[in-house]
Amino acid sequence: MIYATLSADIVSSTSMSAEDTMRLKRHLNNFFPIMKGICSDSWGRIIRGDSMSSVATRWSA
Repeated sequence: MIYATLSADIVSSTSMSAEDTMRLKRHLNNFFPIMKGICSDSWGRIIRGDSMSSVATRWSA
């Protein structure tokens, strides 16, 4: 079994425009289903507007 985690924090998010912040959230929300397609046991979430976390426990090869 492979256990992988991914986390990211946008350091300069306070200088982003509201439009850029919404675009970032959209891209992150699009990423989670792609990851789920690769690993059915995966999950992901946006922790705050500028931070994300995800976990995958089984990879389909």
